[in-house]
Amino acid sequence: MTKIFIVFTLTNFYLIFSSLFQKTARQTINQEKDPLAISFGKKLSLINALQTATIYLDKIIVWRFLGAVPVAIYSFAELPIEKIKTLIPILPLALPKLGENKIDEKRKREIISKFWRLFAVSIPAATLLVLMAPFLYRLFFPQYTESIVYFQALSALVAISPFLLMVAVLVTEMKTRALYAVSMGAPFLKIILFFVLIPSFGIWGAIIAILTAELLRGLLALYFFLKI
Repeated sequence: MTKIFIVFTLTNFYLIFSSLFQKTARQTINQEKDPLAISFGKKLSLINALQTATIYLDKIIVWRFLGAVPVAIYSFAELPIEKIKTLIPILPLALPKLGENKIDEKRKREIISKFWRLFAVSIPAATLLVLMAPFLYRLFFPQYTESIVYFQALSALVAISPFLLMVAVLVTEMKTRALYAVSMGAPFLKIILFFVLIPSFGIWGAIIAILTAELLRGLLALYFFLKI
């Protein structure tokens, strides 16, 4: 194990060092600056930071109302879904392509067509997760089988993942106000719903809040896309 660790460390050091050297050796002097892009990048960083904060706030609110055991059950339902969502690279794949040209009516029709085609993949994928959940949990998380039903409900987040395509369009078009509404409105709604629903419905209140907020995020992204 020690030898593997040493080899891994040295390999990564070599790759990092070589990439830095190549960048220095081949770097082209470029004095061009885009103040609009820099400003927009800062706003995106702020949005991402606030979104990250709301993720941790979820757990605190659930713990405050329900206690440690329900938090564990909730976490083992939510975290696998979050990991699975990272395997759906709609946003990183769409951004470079969408950024090639401005969005006109023809491109909007093409994007809408792709948007609906993505549902032909995401909905069966979510259905498959629902069907496989009992087997996977008994295999990997046998002590958290209570999380299965909540995981199955949260699989709806995978089904609605094509809305990320609309978010990608808003990013490439630098629609700052729309992105604030899409990226911050949903988390704040989720937090409000947490306080309203969790005391009465427990973990199901948290699940309903998450699904409602994420659906709102998607519909807002679609709305602002159609207004472009």
